[in-house]
Amino acid sequence: MLKIRLRRMGSRHRPFYRLIVSDARSTPRARALEELGYYDPRSQPAALRVDLERVEYWEGVGAQLSETVRKLVKRARAGGAVAVEEAAAQVAAERAAEAAKAIEDSKQRAAEEAKKAAEEKAAEEAKKAEEAKKAADAAKKAEEEAKKKAADAEKADAEKAEESSEAKADDGAEG
Repeated sequence: MLKIRLRRMGSRHRPFYRLIVSDARSTPRARALEELGYYDPRSQPAALRVDLERVEYWEGVGAQLSETVRKLVKRARAGGAVAVEEAAAQVAAERAAEAAKAIEDSKQRAAEEAKKAAEEKAAEEAKKAEEAKKAADAAKKAEEEAKKKAADAEKADAEKAEESSEAKADDGAEG
């Protein structure tokens, strides 16, 4: 015996169903003889697409509809193909808008990250420049201290030389 029923697809907490024809004794996850449409209850309004001609064919060869499928087929027959296409178009438009928003958000995040990276690089370069300036100042100060020490050393040498010449002059005067 054949059965027309729903096969759950989609991820966790995001159900999506396909209308399938399969053997009634097998599970809904088993191989389907044919897929007759889909049902997306999460879209606003719920998207439903059913190939009514194929449903009628399978009913004619003895396939039984599950209660949920019977309700969906009844809704599809009452709403007609126009409502289904409008719902599908609306779902596609919403998904396109979400995708565009996601792209815009990712561009904005990338721009913010680039700005942050540029600021960090500028801060790092400023820090390096500050360190280089401090090193240059320290080198200049060390050079000045070295000159001062050299000048002091020359003065001290000159004083010693003067003292020693005075001492020699004193020794020569005494002798």
